[in-house]
Amino acid sequence: MITKKDFMMMMEKKFDEVDKSKKRVLSVDDVMRIYGRSDKG
Repeated sequence: MITKKDFMMMMEKKFDEVDKSKKRVLSVDDVMRIYGRSDKG
C-alpha cells in the first residue's frame, strides 16, 4: 500500500527532475514522460 503523502512526495521528486527550468509548470509531454508514455508512438 502507498499513502497519498508518499505518492505526492514521489510525484514532486519526479516533477522537479523534469522541471529543469524551475518554472513550476510542465508541458503535457513532460508529464507523459514522467509516466513513461509518449503520444508520439
